[in-house]
Amino acid sequence: MSRDELMEEGNRLIARAQALDNKEKSIKLACQSRLKSIPKNATIRKEFVKCKKPNCYRQQHGPYYYAYWKDPETKKLKKRYIGSQCTKRDLSIAP
Repeated sequence: MSRDELMEEGNRLIARAQALDNKEKSIKLACQSRLKSIPKNATIRKEFVKCKKPNCYRQQHGPYYYAYWKDPETKKLKKRYIGSQCTKRDLSIAP
């Protein structure tokens, strides 16, 4: 490989790393914003979801985090998806 080709490859790798970093940051921000809209009496659970695709080699996907709480007006159990990339620190900061 020539020097220019190596430089191009390096620049592509740097751009890819930056894109992955930006994606990770946006996922984390989305998780934090979802946590803000959850009431204080919510219980947060880690769940695995069964895959329904016939050719999928994995039996379950996850973990995914969900918040459960009882709505005081309708007396019904509510469930809201929080995210799959939430850290324990994010979940402990939840209201």
